[in-house]
Order: sequence, then C-alpha cells, then structure tokens
Amino acid sequence: DLRVGLAYGIEVQGFERDGTPSRVRITATANWFLYDLNAPPRLVAQGTDSTFDTYNVPQNQFFAADTARDAAERRLMEQLANDVVQQLAVRFESGPPQAG
Repeated sequence: DLRVGLAYGIEVQGFERDGTPSRVRITATANWFLYDLNAPPRLVAQGTDSTFDTYNVPQNQFFAADTARDAAERRLMEQLANDVVQQLAVRFESGPPQAG
C-alpha cells in the first residue's frame, strides 16, 4: 500500500514592466510511505522526493498560460513518480524486507 502526500510551492521568478508575472517556478514535494498488507499494516519503506519546473506566462494569453502550467505540473508528477519508483527499486533490489 503506497501512500503519497503532495505539496506544491509557487515562486514568481520574472515580472513584466507593469508588475504582472512573466515566469513562474513550481516546486513539488512528495512524502511517501509504503506499507505491507498485514493487519495492522507495517511500514516497509518511506522517503521524500522533490523536484521543480518553470514556465513562462505569455502576455494576454490566459489559455496559453494555463496550458503551460498544466504541462509543468504533468512533468513534475512524472518526475516524482519516476523518483519514487527508482527509490523503491533500489530498496528492494536485494529482495523483500525481512520480518522484524
């Protein structure tokens, strides 16, 4: 049973002359916990992964800005998912956890 909690942070990195944002950085952090399926569940592995992405905010193109943000968020989720899978693969490379 893999449980993941996500947190986002948004930071404006660039501004137009009128003060509107022109570039945004999104940071995503995943805290994950892997439990076995026993009753009660036992924590098998845990970790934290973090990544970031940026996108430009086009002037007067709100739909383009939404599309850019959606693409950045999709890349973040894919990167976090890959990072978690990689950590789990390394964790279980030597076999399943021993009962203890």
